[in-house]
Amino acid sequence: MCILPAELVFKILYNSDPRDVVRWRTVSHRFHSIACNDTLWKDLYTNSTLPRPPGPSPSQSRVSLERMLVKSAQLAQSWTTRPMREVSSVNIKLRQSQPTPTKLVSSRWLVGCEEARRFVLHDVDPRAKTHARKVLWEYENPIASAWDAHSMSPVAGQSVVYVLLMLPDIEQGSPKWTLLEFQLNDESGEICGSVTIDPPAWAWSSLSRVEFDGGTSRFLFIPTEDPKGVVFDTRTRAFYAIPPFRVALVRDCLQDTSNAPKMTLFAG
Repeated sequence: MCILPAELVFKILYNSDPRDVVRWRTVSHRFHSIACNDTLWKDLYTNSTLPRPPGPSPSQSRVSLERMLVKSAQLAQSWTTRPMREVSSVNIKLRQSQPTPTKLVSSRWLVGCEEARRFVLHDVDPRAKTHARKVLWEYENPIASAWDAHSMSPVAGQSVVYVLLMLPDIEQGSPKWTLLEFQLNDESGEICGSVTIDPPAWAWSSLSRVEFDGGTSRFLFIPTEDPKGVVFDTRTRAFYAIPPFRVALVRDCLQDTSNAPKMTLFAG
């Protein structure tokens, strides 16, 4: 016979693993009744530290909460058999006291802008021989804070990092866009060469923000104020305007065997 007061049993179950609460039901009819209490499972779900979906909601039943907590406990146990440990780390020392805007490209090259006029590079690959700071490019006057960086897939042992930035044009009184290209040796991490590319006037005059996108292909997409955008060919270093895309829905007057009109979609 169980002589424990119900309040004490509830307190024990509140601090138990959900799977142990389910096992408590086999002890006695009284424990079975307590372990199936709706309020108990709602409190268990609310106060649990297990990874679980948001809840409980008014529509969730006790059985639903119970199953969710039991599965969460099983997942937490089988997620890993060993404590998590640090796989690798790289310590980078920045030279200025103020936070340096940085961007990580290709999960290896950390590009930063120091004092709003100097672009630097760190190789954060744990296998790299050195993580020393390398100066990519420096301007005599502070540049605008707007810039973006992107890297292309390595070719013949070399990676290419592109930096798109906005420079103040004192003579014209309007911002000027510049694209910087840096060739990097994948093995040593050293800078093999650099090229400064000035976009044509028709391209940079329509740029709306310092941002570009690309993948493993040879082309970089640069958004503009109009919907078209600009494409940069990394092989030829040429800029191209994306032609307007139009869609026309044309009704074909011909009838098919079902006597239903056919619709043809033309895109160009």
